[in-house]
Formats: sequence, structure tokens, C-alpha cells
Amino acid sequence: MSIVYALENYWANKRIILLFSLSIIAPLLLSFILSESYFYSLGGLFLRISNLPYVNILYFLLFMIIFTIVVFLISFVFTGISLIVKEGMLYKIRNVIFKELFFKKLTDIFLFFLLTSLFVLLIKLIAFILNINPIITSLLIYLFYYLIFFIPYAMIIDDYSLNIAIIKSFELLKNKPYLPLLYTLVGGLFITLPAFFLSLFFNYNIVMWILLLLNVFFIAPFMIIYGAHIYLKKYPILS
Repeated sequence: MSIVYALENYWANKRIILLFSLSIIAPLLLSFILSESYFYSLGGLFLRISNLPYVNILYFLLFMIIFTIVVFLISFVFTGISLIVKEGMLYKIRNVIFKELFFKKLTDIFLFFLLTSLFVLLIKLIAFILNINPIITSLLIYLFYYLIFFIPYAMIIDDYSLNIAIIKSFELLKNKPYLPLLYTLVGGLFITLPAFFLSLFFNYNIVMWILLLLNVFFIAPFMIIYGAHIYLKKYPILS
């Protein structure tokens, strides 16, 4: 099962994965600079879109700079952890090879994440301005992420260019359309179950910070690994 392989992969490479995961703390710290534009929920950091149409130009420029930095750091973590899955146990890889692969792919993944993040931001802004039902907006955004789910993994694991990665990921999505849904289900359980049990013993503020740390050091990196193993289901021998 992919989830078992992902857990084994996480544990075998936990030290380097935790080092990459430390980069996720930076977006959390940056968010405090623009605290009016972000809110925390279930261990995640989310944009408060309703405030953006009313801010001044300087605030918006600062927001876009921090937004870009956050996307870069997320790309950094995603690229590094996905390469660990691709190359296997890190001690089996020569450092120079890992560095070459890492910096080769980081730019491509960053540009992809930046464009998709800006697109989602645009959808949210338009939906807010047009007063579209938030449920409909969320479904549209989920559909978008569903369609692009395999693309960054195809770019890293199979070393495809963006245009080939789009074609190949759509082919995989056509053959196994349930895989992103399975990923969503597992991710939802990993977030909601700890939230439920922690809420039985602690108040909301304490639960929020525990979930935030749990998300940074386990859930987020594990879900990147799990997504890579789901992508590898395209190879029958690894299914």
C-alpha cells in the first residue's frame, strides 16, 4: 500500500525531511507581518481574501512579495522531499548528484507553483467581488487542483518538461481518476482526527498551535511523500 511505503520512506529519511520541513516555518513567521490577510485553521495557513480589495498599493505590493517568498519556500520543500522519494534512501545518493537534481528542478517547480497559486488567488478575488457562493468557489478550486495534481510529480520524478508533464499527468488521471480523491481522503483524516482528539483535552488556541507544528513537521512532508508514491502507481511493478 502507498501509505505504508510513504510512512517507511518518511521514517527512513526523517532527518533530512525534517530539515526541509523547517523551511515551512518561515511562511508562518512571514504571515505575522500581514496578519490581517491570513488566518489559521486546522493546522494550516489560509488567505483572508475579503481584506485584499480594500488595501492600499504599498500593502498589496508587500503582500505579493511575501506571497512569492512563501510559494518559493513551499516549492523548496516540495522539490527536496519529492527528490528523496525519487532517489531512494539519501545516504545512497552522492550529494553532488542530489544538489544538481535539486537546483535543476527547483526553478521549474517554483514557477509552476507561482502561476497556479496566482490563478487560485485570482479565482478567489473574482469570486469575492462577484459574491459567488464560497462552496462553489471551493469546489472550483478543488477541481483545478484535482486536474493539476500529478503535474509537479511528473516534472520531478520522471524529469518531464511542463508540457509533457501536463499530457502524462492527464493520461494518468484518465486511467486512475480516483487517486487524487484518495489523497484528499487521507489528508483529511490526518488533519481532522488529531484535531478532534486534541480538542477533547485542550482549548482551541492550544489545539491550533499543536496542529500547526504537527502539520509542519509531519503531515505536510508526509503528504508530499504520499503524493509521490501515489504518482508511482503509474508503474505496475510499484503499484
